[in-house]
Amino acid sequence: LYDNGEESPVVLAHLARIYQLEEDPRARAYALRAVEGNPTWSVALDTYGWILSTEGDLEEGLKYLREAVSRDTNPLMQYHLAATLAKLGRNEEARVELRSVLKSKADKRVKDAAQELDGEIQASLSSTEVSSPN
Repeated sequence: LYDNGEESPVVLAHLARIYQLEEDPRARAYALRAVEGNPTWSVALDTYGWILSTEGDLEEGLKYLREAVSRDTNPLMQYHLAATLAKLGRNEEARVELRSVLKSKADKRVKDAAQELDGEIQASLSSTEVSSPN
């Protein structure tokens, strides 16, 4: 956890992600400490924002995810932003981010997740159009 006697935001962010994957409630606190340790580091911002989002704090998570993507166009971060926007019902904004991910050199898992989410959004938009009265 420490680097030269101080907490390392890198270690904290990685621990937060591991805890998140294990559904360990310590994830949020470690991610926050990573952001506090380096408030401009996109990875810490993304990790904290994604944890907030997946825990249901969508609006607060969105703030951190937007900040992360403004600092780094990492496709995984863009996917996290898109997924949060989709959960908030902001489908067109989400699709803009997803198109960027799909055009990127993201790894296959990220592109597959982006394609799946884009398909879900498209299906929901299509069903809304069909069921909307004129």
